[in-house]
Amino acid sequence: MENITLRKSTPIDSEFVYIVKEAAFREYVEQVHGWNEDERQRFHAQRFETQDFRIIHQGSTDVGVMAVVTAKDCVKVNLLFLLPEYQGRGIDETCMRRIMGEARQLGPARSAPRSEG
Repeated sequence: MENITLRKSTPIDSEFVYIVKEAAFREYVEQVHGWNEDERQRFHAQRFETQDFRIIHQGSTDVGVMAVVTAKDCVKVNLLFLLPEYQGRGIDETCMRRIMGEARQLGPARSAPRSEG
């Protein structure tokens, strides 16, 4: 999928990130805890300031968001959410391949899969 790009978020992207997370995740949060808008907004503000968010574009349209952490021995994807109308199109796979490519550029220890157990 050639027309997918990722860019680092800026402060003006915070609202878009929240909208995408809510669209993709609200149903599940409601089932577990219920949705408290004030609490979700506070949680989002904390995370947005401390995590490396990437905005996912298809062509010239913002379609989703990823949060990535680059640690000493790995690259970790904390979240990958797409707006519902863009799900099921392979965009998520393209994004993961891009992040795995970034990990490979950092060196073999960071891109190797880790087993749990």
